[in-house]
Amino acid sequence: MTHIGPFSSESAIDTGHLGDGRNIHSGSKTLDELFEKNKDFILMNVHGHNHDSKKSCKVSGVPIFNPNALFMKCYSEYTLKKNKDSGRWEVDAAEFLEI
Repeated sequence: MTHIGPFSSESAIDTGHLGDGRNIHSGSKTLDELFEKNKDFILMNVHGHNHDSKKSCKVSGVPIFNPNALFMKCYSEYTLKKNKDSGRWEVDAAEFLEI
């Protein structure tokens, strides 16, 4: 879990805040590098910071989730399962919910 998402993630882009059609890209290039180097050891990344970017995507094969902000009554739930062949845990389902 991180405060901001990786730079190359669609979930780290806020739209509409500048009022002129430009987007605010607030992701971390360091997280991009970290995920690329350690993708075999990272189950998933959940981050916030971007309030207009409730999305899921993948960076270097790592599932990335931005459930949006709790003050906007948004949250998410994740179901994990153990892969029978590899013995590794993986994300089985992600659900974006509202209070």
